[in-house]
Amino acid sequence: MPVFDSKDTDTISPFPGFQLKLLIDKNRGSKSVTMINETLNPGAKIPNHRHNVEGAIYVLSGTGYLTIEDENKYKIGPGMALLVASDAFYFLENDGTEDLNFITIHPSTEITKEEK
Repeated sequence: MPVFDSKDTDTISPFPGFQLKLLIDKNRGSKSVTMINETLNPGAKIPNHRHNVEGAIYVLSGTGYLTIEDENKYKIGPGMALLVASDAFYFLENDGTEDLNFITIHPSTEITKEEK
């Protein structure tokens, strides 16, 4: 089936202050794309890490910062599109009073994650 309702997707919380829903992935029939709806609560931070593939992020609501390679810090907010290169260390943090909600898209391959 090519159409999925996010209400039918389980919410995963890998650590406090962060939730995600796998919207499209290999388990839903995709051979090349993974799409994830992610939520970072106020004051929360996704740890510094990198993946072996590039990723695109689209901010739906909330504000925060994207920091890449510990030197490039970008203020982010609704309507912004972000591109993180493969193997670049990065982290996201929510500096606002509401949830930072965003969509992440990356290739559907075996993805490795390394924390710094």
